[in-house]
Amino acid sequence: MVAKWKRTWSVCVFFMLVLASLQVSSTVLGGNRGPPASSSATTATQMLTVDVYSDQGGRGPNKTLGTYTIGDTVKFYIYLNRNSTIQENIITPNGSVWVRMAGPVDASGPIIGYFDTEYPTGTWAISVKAQAGNETASDIAPFVVVDKQPYTCTRTSMFNTPRSTGEIEFTGKVIKTYLYPVGGVHSWDVKVDKVYFGPDIKNQTVYVQILAVTYTLGHPPGYLEENITLGDEVAVYGMLNGQAVSVNGSLNYYVEKLSTLCGQVQRPEEGSKGIELQLEEFLIVAVLMVTALILVRKKYLRSQDADSAGAGRQI
Repeated sequence: MVAKWKRTWSVCVFFMLVLASLQVSSTVLGGNRGPPASSSATTATQMLTVDVYSDQGGRGPNKTLGTYTIGDTVKFYIYLNRNSTIQENIITPNGSVWVRMAGPVDASGPIIGYFDTEYPTGTWAISVKAQAGNETASDIAPFVVVDKQPYTCTRTSMFNTPRSTGEIEFTGKVIKTYLYPVGGVHSWDVKVDKVYFGPDIKNQTVYVQILAVTYTLGHPPGYLEENITLGDEVAVYGMLNGQAVSVNGSLNYYVEKLSTLCGQVQRPEEGSKGIELQLEEFLIVAVLMVTALILVRKKYLRSQDADSAGAGRQI
């Protein structure tokens, strides 16, 4: 009986040792495998990230893109580390939000965007919100827009010349530009600084337009400086109709930068008059040549008639 009990106890002890060794092996092997894939270290490397920056700055969360002047183009980049659905907004100095883009994007490279600065001056911002699955991320990149330095023309003697009724000549600042794809139409909103001729519309905003391509008889376009941009100080001479000024109707009309006009020795209208004189001279010469040809032809025909008459008498 005692011997049987000893054998049973020995078997129990053996199985207990086997189970203990299996437990130790499992623990050792589990330690060699390392943390599971869902550990916090792996999750941190895949956290959704968005960053808005420019060549002037902005790297990192909520960093400024720099300072720009009215009329400049802000080139900026949007970095995403994962494919996401984003919404890109522009925030104005008065707090208005303009939606620029919304939809899925590929994170294979930075997204390049452009924004043309405009009024009002102050602190603007580009805001981007991204979402990938249940994760969201955002970045706001502010930038400052400043006005152009004003230009003052001291040569006031070039203005104050006699004009026709309904015409106006003034200087002012371009506060808005209008872009037309076709037709040669150029137009701007100009805030008037000083009036040299015509109704006193100082501090008012007028709409200035020129049709630079079409040439209607009796309604020609005036002179246009092509590179006028937002914030430029300009000089305008044209026909006023309410709150609009047309630079069509005379070759002497013009719209150009004040700095260009004040730096010229010759006014654009003088050049236009020169062209008009050249055209008049050409027409006069052409008329004289035609008249001379007619007279020569008549004289030739008379001589032919005289020769024919003489030949008839001889016969």
